[in-house]
Amino acid sequence: MNDELIKNYLDDVKKIADSISFADVKKAVEIIYDTKVQGGMVYICGNGGSASNASHFACDLLNLGCSVLCLNDNPAVITGTTNDDGFGELYIKQMMKRATKYDVLICLSVHGGNGQDKAGAWSQNLVKAINYMNTQGGKSIGLVGYDGGMVKKLATITILAGDSTPQAESWQVHIEHLICELLKERAKK
Repeated sequence: MNDELIKNYLDDVKKIADSISFADVKKAVEIIYDTKVQGGMVYICGNGGSASNASHFACDLLNLGCSVLCLNDNPAVITGTTNDDGFGELYIKQMMKRATKYDVLICLSVHGGNGQDKAGAWSQNLVKAINYMNTQGGKSIGLVGYDGGMVKKLATITILAGDSTPQAESWQVHIEHLICELLKERAKK
């Protein structure tokens, strides 16, 4: 076992915890709360491990009484849209003719649309979804790692957490739980 690796990982956890913007978290809570009160829809999505976190977040928001649709939860839609229109259209296609100015889109991503691999640029489906929500007059929230990428540039509010895939994906869950705890408190006012 490598004690230094353990220490470095846990030191990063502490450093990330100290870097989370209270103001950004509170603004995200207000956006989601306002969406709920106005009868809007919370759309949520991610890719890979962030997709799993998006599903978890959707479940927690549903339990708090939000109208929520996790855009990465339907395998038939995912495979059909990807086959017919390409992966980049996956999330925007599900919001078309539905999204309104009363809605919010929450995008979870490690890199936020920066970088690429064999399939091309990462998370362009998220970037397109945020751009679409912006054209509808709705709000968007990013939970991302590294520098936030294109998601940070486009979203209404972005919460940054972590400079590695394991840290960013782990902190997405910590932040969504914090947001849900704050939503419970906000609802009591």
